[in-house]
Amino acid sequence: MCETCYHTIVRRLIYPAIVVFVASCTARNADGCSESDITMAREAGRRDAMTAVEASPGSYARDSSIIEIRIRHDRLRRQGYPSAAEAYSQSAESVLVNHRII
Repeated sequence: MCETCYHTIVRRLIYPAIVVFVASCTARNADGCSESDITMAREAGRRDAMTAVEASPGSYARDSSIIEIRIRHDRLRRQGYPSAAEAYSQSAESVLVNHRII
């Protein structure tokens, strides 16, 4: 077998098989979210809530930030990631409650 053919086989067959194997070994929730996905959702919830905290009370920026949190939660849920959606909204809610926004 020529060297070029060997590299083509490795690139097209073996590497994808390794990637699939590694991905299948990653712990995931029932909806397909890994723990790192949940962690990223929590961080995004905190970050988005801090946007509302930093805006002036009663301002359009604060109101729209809070509405955006709800929209992102709904979008995650509709896309089939309820565990990430819950982590996102719980994290955002915690920040907003601690700062007496809601």
